[in-house]
Amino acid sequence: YQRRVRGDAVSEADAARETAARAGEAARAAEAESEQLRVRLAEAERAPSNEERAAALVAKQYVADNERLTQRVDDLQRAYFFTLALNAKVSTPKASNVSIADLFERVLKEKVPLTKWPSWCMQQFR
Repeated sequence: YQRRVRGDAVSEADAARETAARAGEAARAAEAESEQLRVRLAEAERAPSNEERAAALVAKQYVADNERLTQRVDDLQRAYFFTLALNAKVSTPKASNVSIADLFERVLKEKVPLTKWPSWCMQQFR
């Protein structure tokens, strides 16, 4: 039973890692586009034409959408980390009182790359 649960956890962790990586790439690309649009937005807001005002509204909407996407990426990365950490925690022979939420704060503070999270999590429970 434990092998099946661990196997399921590993499969879920792999799927979550792929999703988080793709979401991270999309967020970085969206952030770059968003910055360009912020510049265009600032220029368009100073211009009086209706066309430019319409472009400014579209840019504002794009920026808002980008912020929602960034939040979703953050949520996916958090879920991925918690899956990894829980898998690492149940895979260790001795129970640990380490808080997964505290580990998540540490991994962000230490700026551990997403690709290194699995090994980093395993090290924390050894």
